[in-house]
Amino acid sequence: MIFTEITESEYREFWEGYDNRCFLSAPEISHLRNDAKVFFLGVKSSSESSAKLLAAVMVRGTLRHFGKYDYYAPRGMLVDYTNRPLVSFFTKELKRFLGTHSGYVFRIDPNITLIQRDISGHIVAGGYNHSSVVKTLKNLGFKKAPYKENLSQVTWQFVLPVSSCTEDELYANLKPRTRHALKQALDLGITVRNLEFSELDTFYEIMASTATRKNFETRDLAYFKKMHQLFAPVNGVVFAAAVINPKKSLEELKSKLSAESKRTVTTQKAKKLQNDCLNSLNTRIKNFKKVFPQPKNQEVILSVGMFMTLQPEILHFFGGNVGEYLRLGGQYALQWEMILRAKRGGFSRYNFYGIPPNIADHPENYGVYEFKQGFSGYVEELIGEFELPLSWPYYLYKIKR
Repeated sequence: MIFTEITESEYREFWEGYDNRCFLSAPEISHLRNDAKVFFLGVKSSSESSAKLLAAVMVRGTLRHFGKYDYYAPRGMLVDYTNRPLVSFFTKELKRFLGTHSGYVFRIDPNITLIQRDISGHIVAGGYNHSSVVKTLKNLGFKKAPYKENLSQVTWQFVLPVSSCTEDELYANLKPRTRHALKQALDLGITVRNLEFSELDTFYEIMASTATRKNFETRDLAYFKKMHQLFAPVNGVVFAAAVINPKKSLEELKSKLSAESKRTVTTQKAKKLQNDCLNSLNTRIKNFKKVFPQPKNQEVILSVGMFMTLQPEILHFFGGNVGEYLRLGGQYALQWEMILRAKRGGFSRYNFYGIPPNIADHPENYGVYEFKQGFSGYVEELIGEFELPLSWPYYLYKIKR
């Protein structure tokens, strides 16, 4: 085996065939920041021109303290972690190479799940367990970053498999509360459309207002524009919005009310059902008028989302809602539409992405998880972030922290 620098195209070809690839390890990410020092590195079977690439990594370096670099491989390394001799050789050579390029730490957060969990976050008896990967990394000198310091990427996420289900089954698997909210949203005529690059300002305004309302941080507008520029050409990103035409929606509700009131029923049971339906429609019309006192015949954006659309999954990366329209359920229509796109597009799963850690303990922000689990799926815990010290400034930095 030989360690070598590789081209971006060589890395891309290897990434496309790697089972645990994701958008964060895609070569486009190497162009996200202009100030980053980027290396594509790999292990080949031999020095021959026809040698097979056995492992690869994309490393981004950020200048930190003492003129040293913090090197980071998003969702890397791309290697068979069960092949210990290969992982050992790759790690040893990466440590040497990055050390000679003024590195003080090499950080990784592999796209490897730790222990199989169910929809509630409980460990599945007899399920998979990749703790051996953690042991291998620690034996090679990597140090597990505490979760509170694990800020690079999401460690806990919620995932819905779609390839093994029909669309009817996906709908049937929705929790009753979610199915009801989705049905009401679709009954209002809420639809989903893609946003153009020129509409990213609107997308960002909604994201920023949501971040302020919900007390979380979001990226700046320049980041979203850059991600669009990098991934749109390879069909790797979609900015989408749930939209409504208030006037048409109100007219549709009134039409349903009129039709139901004119329907002839004979039995007591049927009359009760009709009264329930009429009361429900009247309540919906009343609530709708509270949101839109003077509904106009024009499109209104309710919810927005940024979705990464690279095989094998569609991933909901960012999302925001217009606060005063939340009760209309645009967020349900948006998620459902993207789930259907994942199913129809041949993706194996839909990734709702981040949830709070140890969800079975009902932590703070549990509502984030509750919304996502209403669509069915299961919890995934990735093995987390690891640091490989490269030189003495690493220890000074840890003391400072």
